Amino acid sequence: MWQRQIEAWRVSSVDSNYRDRMRSDLITLRPVNESDIEVFYTHQLDPVSTDLAKVHARSRESFDAHWDAILNDPNTIARTILFDDRVVGLINTFPVKDERHIG
Repeated sequence: MWQRQIEAWRVSSVDSNYRDRMRSDLITLRPVNESDIEVFYTHQLDPVSTDLAKVHARSRESFDAHWDAILNDPNTIARTILFDDRVVGLINTFPVKDERHIG
């Protein structure tokens, strides 16, 4: 009982401006276009991000080859994530054996 009341208070006490900015209509997905690739490259160079994801940043050549393969694979679906019309990330789904994976 108390747990629910505390959670309700937390939700209701959030600044209304913040709540408005987190509306789902500000978050959209669309197919990847060429200008997104440059943003993705910059994102993957961030040392905090690579440490968190436990991956190494790719060289420009390796990165471009990787994205060329993604965009030319008919079995892979790649989408750009936009927040308030700004590129903030990506999501894709691809086959591995008989399963679909999300990355």
